[in-house]
Amino acid sequence: MKPDKQLIKKRFARSLKTYTEHALVQSATAERLLFELSVLTGAKFDRVFEIGCGSGILTRRFARLFKYGKLYLNDLVDECAGLCSKYPDSEFIGGDIESLSPLPRQLDLIISNATFQWFDQLPAVLGRLAETLNPAGILAFSTFGTRNACEITELTGRTLDYLSAPALKHAVSRHFEIGCYHENIRKLHFDHPLDVLRHLQKTGVTAVSRQIWTKSDLQNFVARYIERNKAESGVTLTYHPIILIASLK
Repeated sequence: MKPDKQLIKKRFARSLKTYTEHALVQSATAERLLFELSVLTGAKFDRVFEIGCGSGILTRRFARLFKYGKLYLNDLVDECAGLCSKYPDSEFIGGDIESLSPLPRQLDLIISNATFQWFDQLPAVLGRLAETLNPAGILAFSTFGTRNACEITELTGRTLDYLSAPALKHAVSRHFEIGCYHENIRKLHFDHPLDVLRHLQKTGVTAVSRQIWTKSDLQNFVARYIERNKAESGVTLTYHPIILIASLK
């Protein structure tokens, strides 16, 4: 399903205050991304560009663990500009990275957590980003794979066009040498399917569709969700995080 950028902007703006508390997998993935980055490259970069800074889950950890000279923060949601007040030598660049121009140049690191899955044309974005990096520049990001929220997809048919592992690696390898690739499956447990929906709403992930459910739609969803995804206690929701770190060819 092609991402609706205006809907994404609206839903993530609404969830900005609740995102950090409820984005459990995204938070853990940010920690793993930064750990792998520090192992591969050390902890010092001059010019850094974070794509999709959001509520600052990755930004806070990066600023605490790494040294930087200049930090550019980007997000589709204009309210995220407030993050810059917390970090010295930072600058906010608002807008959709797929159409944003000009982009910062002579970058040493481009980093992003749980954002690339929202791109309409990821291969084209990767090509543009490669042009902004210094010769020894690094691209480090997390995204999600094809099993992400599979319970929702199986019941509604609505999902983002997640790239398969081979397709993602191929797209990155056109411009970069992959130094780290890691993926895993993580299941969160909830008491009830309505708790799953609340969780998705509080993390902005409902930006996949504008459909409004009737009472009967919701009742049918709940019954089918319990039938298909019942665990020992409550129900499950699957996440499929992927971490990838690569250097410019």
